[in-house]
Amino acid sequence: YCVSVQRDGFPAENIAEQPGNYDVTQPAHTLTILPPIVLVNLLPVELSYRIRKHSLSGNIKPGRVSPVYKVNRASSLNFTFSTENFPQSETLHIPELSKGAESCIRHVEMKDTKNRFLRLNAKIELRPGLSLKISIFASFWLVNDTGIPLIFKQEGTSLEMAGQFGEHEMARSLTPLLFSFDDRDGSFRCQMRIGKGQHKDVGKPVWCTPFSLEYPREFTRVHSRQPDRRPDMVYDVGIDVRFGQGRFRDTRIVTFAPRYQFENRSAHTLAFQQRHFVREQATSNPDGTLTSLPGAQVVWHWERTDLDQLLCIRLNDIPDCRWSGGFKIDRDDSCHVSMRCSNGSLLFIRAEVMLKGAVFHIVFTDASQLPPPYRIDNMSAVPILFYQSRTEDHQRCLLQPKQSVPYAWDEPTLPRQLTCGIVNDGSFIHFSMDKLGEKEKLYYYNAIYIAFTHTFTKSDGTVSGSFQMKSVNVSNAYSKELVLDVPQGTAVILSKKEPYKRTQLWRMTSSGILFNEGSAPPFDPRKPSSSSAGFVLDVGQADPTTLVRNRRPLQLIVSKLSSQRKAYQTWSFTEDGRMRNQLAEYFVSSKPGLGLYQGVDALLCCSSKPSSSDIVPKEQQINVKKLRPGSGMLLVKVLADGPTRALRISDVRQQAEEEPFTKDWMVIERRGGLRQTTVTSGNTNDQNNKRTEVQMRLAGGIGISLINGVPEELVFATFNPIEMDYITTASSRTLELSIGSIQIDDQLHLTQYPVMLFVTPSSKEDCSVNEPAIRISSANEPTKLQNCEIFKNLNVSLRKLTLQVDERLLFKLLQFFGWVYNDDDVTVNQDSENLGIETHRTPSSVSPSSLKRYYFEKFLFNAVQLRVSVATVTRLPEDLKQIKSSMGLILVRLQGAVVDLESFSRTHAFDTRTAFLDALSKHYSEELRGQAPFILASVDFLGNPMGLFNDVSSGLEGLVRRGNVGGLFLNVAHGLSDSAAKLTGSLSDGLWSASSDSKSLESREAMKAERQHQSSGDHLVAGFKGLGMGLVGGLTSIVTQPIEGASEKGVPGFIQGIGKGILGTFAKPTAGVLDLASGLSAAVRGSATRSSRLYQPKRVRSIRNCFGPGGAIPRFSKTNSEGQSIVLKLNANNMDEKFITSESVRTDIDGRVKVLLTNERVYFVKTSGVPSPESILVSLKFEDVVDCHHLKNGTVDYVELSRKYSEPPVRVRCEAASAQKLVQKINYAKGLFEEVKHTVIVKSKTSVT
Repeated sequence: YCVSVQRDGFPAENIAEQPGNYDVTQPAHTLTILPPIVLVNLLPVELSYRIRKHSLSGNIKPGRVSPVYKVNRASSLNFTFSTENFPQSETLHIPELSKGAESCIRHVEMKDTKNRFLRLNAKIELRPGLSLKISIFASFWLVNDTGIPLIFKQEGTSLEMAGQFGEHEMARSLTPLLFSFDDRDGSFRCQMRIGKGQHKDVGKPVWCTPFSLEYPREFTRVHSRQPDRRPDMVYDVGIDVRFGQGRFRDTRIVTFAPRYQFENRSAHTLAFQQRHFVREQATSNPDGTLTSLPGAQVVWHWERTDLDQLLCIRLNDIPDCRWSGGFKIDRDDSCHVSMRCSNGSLLFIRAEVMLKGAVFHIVFTDASQLPPPYRIDNMSAVPILFYQSRTEDHQRCLLQPKQSVPYAWDEPTLPRQLTCGIVNDGSFIHFSMDKLGEKEKLYYYNAIYIAFTHTFTKSDGTVSGSFQMKSVNVSNAYSKELVLDVPQGTAVILSKKEPYKRTQLWRMTSSGILFNEGSAPPFDPRKPSSSSAGFVLDVGQADPTTLVRNRRPLQLIVSKLSSQRKAYQTWSFTEDGRMRNQLAEYFVSSKPGLGLYQGVDALLCCSSKPSSSDIVPKEQQINVKKLRPGSGMLLVKVLADGPTRALRISDVRQQAEEEPFTKDWMVIERRGGLRQTTVTSGNTNDQNNKRTEVQMRLAGGIGISLINGVPEELVFATFNPIEMDYITTASSRTLELSIGSIQIDDQLHLTQYPVMLFVTPSSKEDCSVNEPAIRISSANEPTKLQNCEIFKNLNVSLRKLTLQVDERLLFKLLQFFGWVYNDDDVTVNQDSENLGIETHRTPSSVSPSSLKRYYFEKFLFNAVQLRVSVATVTRLPEDLKQIKSSMGLILVRLQGAVVDLESFSRTHAFDTRTAFLDALSKHYSEELRGQAPFILASVDFLGNPMGLFNDVSSGLEGLVRRGNVGGLFLNVAHGLSDSAAKLTGSLSDGLWSASSDSKSLESREAMKAERQHQSSGDHLVAGFKGLGMGLVGGLTSIVTQPIEGASEKGVPGFIQGIGKGILGTFAKPTAGVLDLASGLSAAVRGSATRSSRLYQPKRVRSIRNCFGPGGAIPRFSKTNSEGQSIVLKLNANNMDEKFITSESVRTDIDGRVKVLLTNERVYFVKTSGVPSPESILVSLKFEDVVDCHHLKNGTVDYVELSRKYSEPPVRVRCEAASAQKLVQKINYAKGLFEEVKHTVIVKSKTSVT
């Protein structure tokens, strides 16, 4: 066996061996007895092993661990392995390994029963205690989830993949197949074919086109050739390549799945078929139709891939439901699928197409869960015929007046053009429903009948339309429904009304001229005044003056329009229900005495005006009846009604008379299933309509502190002032939120940027100086639909921001928010039989939340400018280094890189949350890629050329505009010195990193943090300090580096230390010289810097001291915070020492003394001047202190601290008033020290198995 020794988290103890003294040492180590060898089977099949010379063998279940005890680790080992299909393998030789040996991967070749090779991998790791861990894994797992047998091989080879036999030709293997590339010089691509047992003797499987096992998503087709020149049987297979999770992370898991998978979440049984096979079908299912019950999932393959790959569906449980149009299912999309019944009613199903891995999941749901994409509102008085352009006749719909219906495209693949018009001589227009606004007008033929009122009766026997109403005897009535007619010639007679008979129809102009439609070619209603052809109503006599004088009747005829006969050809209708021209007291009538009968001549007769008691003669009672209701001209508009495009058709007169919409949107409500649809306004009069308004004003804002588990404060974010207005009613919810200022402080000690994020100071030309840092405005519309959220708008605007990132803080924040490097060990749930393969499979279902959609009439994320700076560190702690390595993130030092991000906007967007986030991420990723040259030009190791260019440009601009020569000199000096300082500083950092130990690097990092944003003199002093560190480090490196290496890694570390020492002897002095050059350049830069550039905001508050009594995190105290800062200055930045409390000892003018108590020491320091190690009067470790008590010597008071091992006590003079309090606090701190001493500090345990 092997033994691993691991120290627990007890504080380190110093044992003083003196006569008569004996301290009990805490049991601070854990001894773990381990097997010499641990074999881990990371294969999906059982693995057998055999160790030669030891006669040891065993079997390991998939994913399990097998310890091996009876081996001698002092000698080399030889292993052989086998599985069910691979009985032979080559020998794996493992030599004797010593401490410090690196992990390695060896290859093991295995043979199946047909002598085909499979290459497995053996990962050999040396664990604590010199225990050996050997993990056996394959490079690829091939998981067949298609439901059909598949055979695989490497491209360019004739042999099939090892491990495949006759049973794999008959049915798919449930166990993943192990795969490796046999020919290392050949192509690293694969091919596959259908197993011969799928179609038996009917078809001949052929190899598919090669595909790669490296790309994450691919798909291919496998064919089976059919005899008699019939089309091939084709299967679409999606290929999803992903690395395994946890301990399987070194294996690529390749999942083969059907390309298309349908999930029926509707309440209907659905039928699916390719478009080609349903073209001639109406409501019947052709052979090969796939059906799916509610809640079922089915796999889909195209029957003919040489034809259009368009899917059609129908509701199989509705007998008269016709097939839908064809739609694509090979891209992320969603749509309403429209179907029609035999009676023309519309049915809808919602189809959501989502790509998960390499599989397209098509989810069908009831359309009632989402608003329809389109709606047709016929507000006119005539029926409207509408249909998608270029569709068949049965896909046309006649919408009656004052009705509204939802609509979706009948053929989604055809152009989204709608044809709309009026039947029977009306006009038709074609337009796009995706473009909002007014379209062309619709016109329809709307001539008039000149009718004799008395002949048009109602069912109750009353005459309608007359000036005075009276009952009539229907049985004795004259001929019914008589109108003026010109059946032949020019004579006008009374005839029975016939629908659409052109000789009975008249068209009246605005000047009173009546054209007879039967005497002219068909009239184009779109050009109402473009033609004057045809005859007009006139009197028969050329000069009727004599007849008029004698009050004789005049014959009515039709004749050509003539300006000389204007008085006889101009007609009007009187208020008492008669018709006349400009001849006084003459009215249109039938022949007196003959009555109202068909065929009677129409005359213009003289009639005296009736008295109040007289009745208008029934022969003269005339009114106008339109061929159709309405004005003959319709307005067509496409409006945005939330996520629905609404087509609104209304009469021009109706549009003028009606008030405009008081509400922009309408709410679709469905009642009685799919067939009944009504439109109701969202402004319903609700007596219980309540309005709630919330106003919040936080003048001081809020502060948020992030503290990790160390504990240490990471950042302190302040937002002030905050103003919020939230209003909710039954019809809307609005939110207005503004934050005046944002500042996020870096609360780590020795950070290079104390403020991480703040609002960039405004220039004089900046007009947004009074704008808030963040403004969010949104308006939300409540809806009863579960899968829909409707937003009127969402606007987010930011002011210019400055982002200063410290590398150490960045990875600590990632660690805080859950990004933890997790090196999963071999521990496995022994009840698990699937090795977690299910976690690697493509999900077979789609979560309901992914189907929820959000509509934004306007979504706007305004443009923002970021000024980015990044500070890197030379050495990171091990846990942060692992996070950085797992992310593959490389940071470079840069300062003041200006990044302009353009605005992100969407109008009338209706999509899922994932789609919105993907679009937002893609937009800003592209923006950052576009800004990459400007970011690269600001990095320090290139000398910040962009900064130099901006400085020179600014100086030249000042010279040209204002003649500022001094400004040009200062800008050029600043740019050159800044470039020189950054270039030399970057070179120095590289040399120090390559040649220094951890202690030297920490000292250098502290020096760099202290010189940030200091004066020119401070930069110059720091440069000379760097030179001194370099010279001293070069002289001592050859001694210190080997000692440090030997203490960490033994003999190998000692040898490495010698190499580092030799390198440091030359590199450190060079780095010191570069530090001096950088300091000099920074000093020149500081002298040439204008005051506006010096602005750097300070922390809102000092760094929190997170060490409290009992380990609890205390409330923020400015005194404790300042005390911790002083302690760090006294102990050379030892972060493990935590401040507890302080107290004034004496307040003499000549000798003010203060006591500082930490978790390790008690300090008596002078309070005058800047705190430094020179300020310390007395410093004692608590482990050396026995007790503290008050001592009075005459009139002088002392605080006496007794020490161990007969050391003389320490006495400090104090004031009498504070003596007792001092003693109490020192003893309290001593008690905390003893408590922590006997407490195990919990650390993350490193596995030793």
